[in-house]
Amino acid sequence: MRKFLSVFGLVAHTYRIGEQALVMYESSLVIETFPLLRATYESALTAHWVAQSSDGAEALLNKDVQGRKAAATTLAKARSAILRSGSQQFPGADAEFLKTSSGNQARNFEKLCEDLELAGADAYAYYRLMSWYTHPTARLIDLYIEPSDDLTEVESLRQVPEQMDANMWVHFLAYSLIWAGRAIDFIDEEHLHRSRIRELARLLHIPDALNLSPEAIRRSGRAAREERRANWKGPRKAR
Repeated sequence: MRKFLSVFGLVAHTYRIGEQALVMYESSLVIETFPLLRATYESALTAHWVAQSSDGAEALLNKDVQGRKAAATTLAKARSAILRSGSQQFPGADAEFLKTSSGNQARNFEKLCEDLELAGADAYAYYRLMSWYTHPTARLIDLYIEPSDDLTEVESLRQVPEQMDANMWVHFLAYSLIWAGRAIDFIDEEHLHRSRIRELARLLHIPDALNLSPEAIRRSGRAAREERRANWKGPRKAR
């Protein structure tokens, strides 16, 4: 149930914000689209990973609990008495951590990408490029500056940023939606949309599935076996 709910929520979010990213792209708001584009991409790959991992959902929940505990600690240090009082009853901050072998992957998106055999360092590299235009970076600042012809001085300032060629990035939006759909297919016993997903992936010349790497499979398998052993109550007594 944890896996189903995690995958469903992430995929629903991927499609919801992906649709808004496409609207902005079609309005020629390329730079403004990047925060949504990156969130779409990250959510899709995370859903893809959780759907295949035996304990990815538990690792993701642990990450959330860790974040809640950190938020409660931060609130306790706040100057505002109202914020400090909130630290005492912060929801979920006292939850127990679940057993998982995938904590590093849930906390570190680079490690998560490495768990997906056809993604790996390349997938994370694209994420880093998206982050370049999402965080307050020097590259982002440059988009609001018009340099002189010899690039040595500032010619003028922009209120509207210099826009980029969006062709590559809109492709990544399409990739994200396909991989999110495949995440649902992994947990759908009837695989109702697998043929359509594969057809769309072929049109874009991408793999429809980013399967777990051999190391991730071994780790996931060990976690599943340990979980079964922990829950085994011994042979049933004959009646």
